[in-house]
Amino acid sequence: MALDPSTPVLVGFGTAEQREAQQVGPLDAAGLMVQAARTSLPPPLVDSVLPQVDWVGATQGLTPYPDPGRLVADAIGATRARTVLAKVGVMQQTLISRASSLVQSGRVTLALVVGGEARYREVRARAAGDEAQVTHQGSDVRPDEVLVPEAELVLRCEVEAGMRGAAAYYALIESERRYRAGQSVDDNRKELGALYARFSEIAAANPHAARREVYSAEYLSSPSPDNPFLAFPYTKRMVSNWTVDQGAALLFCSAATAERWGIARERWLFPVVGVESNHMVPVTARKNLTQPEAMRAMSRACVQASGVDPSEIDLVDLYSCFPVAVKVAADGLRIPAGHDLSVTGGMSFAGGPFNNYVLQALCRAAELLLEQRGSTALVSCVSGLYTKQGFTILATGPPERSFSGQDVTAEASALEPPLAVDDHPTGPGTIAAATVLFDG
Repeated sequence: MALDPSTPVLVGFGTAEQREAQQVGPLDAAGLMVQAARTSLPPPLVDSVLPQVDWVGATQGLTPYPDPGRLVADAIGATRARTVLAKVGVMQQTLISRASSLVQSGRVTLALVVGGEARYREVRARAAGDEAQVTHQGSDVRPDEVLVPEAELVLRCEVEAGMRGAAAYYALIESERRYRAGQSVDDNRKELGALYARFSEIAAANPHAARREVYSAEYLSSPSPDNPFLAFPYTKRMVSNWTVDQGAALLFCSAATAERWGIARERWLFPVVGVESNHMVPVTARKNLTQPEAMRAMSRACVQASGVDPSEIDLVDLYSCFPVAVKVAADGLRIPAGHDLSVTGGMSFAGGPFNNYVLQALCRAAELLLEQRGSTALVSCVSGLYTKQGFTILATGPPERSFSGQDVTAEASALEPPLAVDDHPTGPGTIAAATVLFDG
């Protein structure tokens, strides 16, 4: 069967990282994004293809560029590109699905999705009593489009009650999941240690990983001076490491465009489906803190839209900001026991750039697919406090059905409506989850 010329294709992917241990790296986040974009294609194609990019979607990072997509577009010569900024709280999955759909429809010729963070560079500069220089962009610069979340992630009463940082919330979610599974505290900690010990092994084989040491399950699950508890049962090595300098770029176009520009067919990868739930419920307002129905709904939507069952995917990378995010996704997608749940080594070891990890993971998945480590890959996404979820499936061959972006927000909202929250409760209550927070 002839390939539909409008079929979206991932024709380029590139990453950039710097690990200067004793000095400040030369590249800020913008520089990392530009470098990633310029390594997304073979050198002979860079100067001819990248200037033709007409849509750049960028994630908002820790560095406050008003329009990071414009910085990248100008640097690669794509001065006429339309730029889109996804604010914190908008999933990276949204940009990926949008890029694939735009090139499929013909409204965009070449779509570039980029993101980058240079947090380690900032920390090194501060340790040296200096300030890391950042690319300047005028405050009057504005993206052509800004994507913003539709609701708040946390409630005031949660903050007033002492909830500090994501680790506290995710530890509570872990606590409830453990209880619902009938698991003891000790067995839960052993499970977490084993999961992350395997992640460290995967990271050791990943040339882009920030940490490539292999750790034992006992070390990871037990507190020590260099691996303290943050929020029980999570130790430092079990949570996302966002003190990294990493950037990533993904280049999408139609099959017809890829052929026109002479991009070799053996480089093509095919987005099969993009699925997401943007149902936003603060943790306290959830009947079930893990919100399992959203992932199940996404799995059903994936099968219906593409005919591909997530449980049968060759390569899987489940968003790993905290262990419970991995386990809930694996349960909802029915990933078989024993199947590796990361291609990078996870956000603790490979690196968890604040608002860019999914792009890094997709680049690694693409790399492995082209190395013939499998024919399909699934990379999942989370935003907030396991608030939103999504995933992309890539394949080495054309999908049986046309790419589609599926949004199951309405279904998830119906399945898991928010509870009313009483800011000043009185009388008896039931403890749904518990954790202990640690300082220092």
